[in-house]
Amino acid sequence: VFSGLLLHYRMEEGVWSGVAGEVIDHSGQGKNGTGYGGATTAVGGKYDRGGSFDGTNDYVATPLTIDQSATSAGVTLQAWARPDAYATGYRFVLGTDNGGNDWSILMIDGNWYVATGENYYYTGVAASLGQWQHVAAAFTPGSGVRFYKNGVEFAIPQIGYDTSTAPLQVGRMGSANYYFKGMIDEVAGHNRPLTAGEIQSLYQYGIARYADTPPTHSSWYTYRVRAYKDAATCDWPSAPSE
Repeated sequence: VFSGLLLHYRMEEGVWSGVAGEVIDHSGQGKNGTGYGGATTAVGGKYDRGGSFDGTNDYVATPLTIDQSATSAGVTLQAWARPDAYATGYRFVLGTDNGGNDWSILMIDGNWYVATGENYYYTGVAASLGQWQHVAAAFTPGSGVRFYKNGVEFAIPQIGYDTSTAPLQVGRMGSANYYFKGMIDEVAGHNRPLTAGEIQSLYQYGIARYADTPPTHSSWYTYRVRAYKDAATCDWPSAPSE
């Protein structure tokens, strides 16, 4: 796990029903989230299950607020996203915007954009309808934003600052509206701009799920394996726990 992890939602819960703290944070920071508007999980996520959003009123609220000042160390936001529709207008995957173009990742008319704190900027790359894609944005005060789709970098040399008090939202703008339609999985935030190599590694391998230590010579080592039920013909009653 790369240093500075602020939040990590695997989105593998069996269901969300609006119960506070039901979306579990696996970062160790205790920032559990809550699904609203009917947002829930479904099979077919990038890894195991994933969050399902209807584009009308579904979202997950998190308690994570981000320092977006000029003296901030910066931040990286990332998620796997599968847009199911190219709706016109703004569609946020990860949003903190409460009216000041605050740091966010979104689609506009089927293209990937970032909100930089001063405006919305086109990344130069289109979203892929019906396909899983890894999106990440590294916000670096004094420099700009590096956006990545599937590990490929697109630089935006603009960045602005704000005292946004809106916590991070998954599937909508930071305060209201502009809902995402499709699936979102493996949401994470880091308290620094990750390097290009780190983001490419996250795209290729994901966030490590266990803090295992390497085995040593002539010592016992216990491996942990998580089984996954992914077929209707499997006779397991449910997916076993890890």
